[in-house]
Amino acid sequence: MMMGAAMAKLSCQGARRALVTALAALAAIAFCAAADAQAPATKPKPAPKTAPKPPPAPPAAPAQAAAPPQLQFITTPWVKLCETQPKKICVTRTLLRTQVGAPAALAEYAEPEGAPKILRVTLPLGMLLEYGTRILIDQQQQPYATAKFVTCLEGCITFYQVSDDLQDKLKKGQTLYIQAVNLNNAPMSFPLPLANFAKALEGPATDPKVYEEQQKKFQEELQKHAPAPAPAPQQ
Repeated sequence: MMMGAAMAKLSCQGARRALVTALAALAAIAFCAAADAQAPATKPKPAPKTAPKPPPAPPAAPAQAAAPPQLQFITTPWVKLCETQPKKICVTRTLLRTQVGAPAALAEYAEPEGAPKILRVTLPLGMLLEYGTRILIDQQQQPYATAKFVTCLEGCITFYQVSDDLQDKLKKGQTLYIQAVNLNNAPMSFPLPLANFAKALEGPATDPKVYEEQQKKFQEELQKHAPAPAPAPQQ
């Protein structure tokens, strides 16, 4: 898949990247009044009284549509990567994948020397640009922050300025939720565990070659456990 390849390419590239989505119609009821009939000379016998017919039973409520199955994700642990040329920059990142290994969300906490800290979020293509993204931490009812997409080429990217408060919440929190709306106007939520974020952020950097090898092995393990493709229908 083109998106999977593009996001996979993002996941293996160097950490330093340029910091660059009724009225319901009422039916009118017509009433027709019948003309009074001429009374006959002799009074007819009154018709026997009959019990009024009960109103028709309301139609049965349609069965509730089954909720779409929730996507299951696999997350790689947060890892810290650093470069020193031309200036030092460290990026602590995690990659969220679907069960079949397709990249779903990439979060990168960047610490460039002499510049503000940035949380960069990359989502797959196919997001509604006007909604952008929002982030929530743990059981927040309201988003912590929102951001517009700045580009949607290899992936849809947003940036968040990292304050001391946001950094503290990320270090102490359990889950970072990244939310967006796709082209089908369906809300999407990507959960990123924060269990080892603080340890990775404050610890030593990982060798980029070691990281790439880890990602390669991780991808191979996913492929081993991926479900077999459905057989092609017989002609």
